[in-house]
Amino acid sequence: MITTAQMTADKKVFIAAILSSVYFSLMFSGVLAGINSVVVGAVAELVTIPLMLLQVFILGFVGYHLFKKEKPMNYRFALSGLISAGLVACFFLVK
Repeated sequence: MITTAQMTADKKVFIAAILSSVYFSLMFSGVLAGINSVVVGAVAELVTIPLMLLQVFILGFVGYHLFKKEKPMNYRFALSGLISAGLVACFFLVK
């Protein structure tokens, strides 16, 4: 049986994965580099490494729960894992 706390955790992980994927999509496409603002550049530099670590954490969290098989996998959780795996792969491919 899935509790309310587990459902909110799945939703929080999904929202974090979506927001960080939007940030990295903007960063990889060069939109953030095209903005000539010191404040935007500083915020982007301060946010990039924590969001990279967040993606690795989400991937590990989803993998742990996938192999633990304690609760059924729902679409939010699976999509969070796919987004995270795709972004972690992009970290190694983009120079």
